[in-house]
Amino acid sequence: MSEKKAKEKRKIESDLKVTNQELRRLMLSNGLQRFLDARDLSPRIKFKLLLTMKKLDEIFTTLEKVRQEIIDLYAEKDKEGERVVINNLVQFGENEKEANEKLDELMAEQIVVPKGRLTIDLNNDMPKDLLSARDMLELSLLVDFKGA
Repeated sequence: MSEKKAKEKRKIESDLKVTNQELRRLMLSNGLQRFLDARDLSPRIKFKLLLTMKKLDEIFTTLEKVRQEIIDLYAEKDKEGERVVINNLVQFGENEKEANEKLDELMAEQIVVPKGRLTIDLNNDMPKDLLSARDMLELSLLVDFKGA
């Protein structure tokens, strides 16, 4: 394989490709918070993680803004113009089908973060007990764990 093709392959493999739904699940996961709070990560990994998280946070903030705008657009409103919420669920009434279609469409969109995927060697880059198997599963969208 030529050097150019090898670089191209490495670039593609390091891009983070996720749907908005996967991004939302990742950003709200407990495993991600434990990972971000870890003090024992290698400086190289911590730096790459923080760069990626900065990009993801910007995308997530925009995603949540658009998601809330869709909810506001289709939600039933009370006399004061506020969303009708029952049992912590926004009520859409007659607009439910259209609201769900718009939200599903938004959450199914795929995003690509160049060089956003991390590779971590479990034997060298982080303490063995930092993350549970469940945490690692949640983070598998963002991290390629080597040595597992």
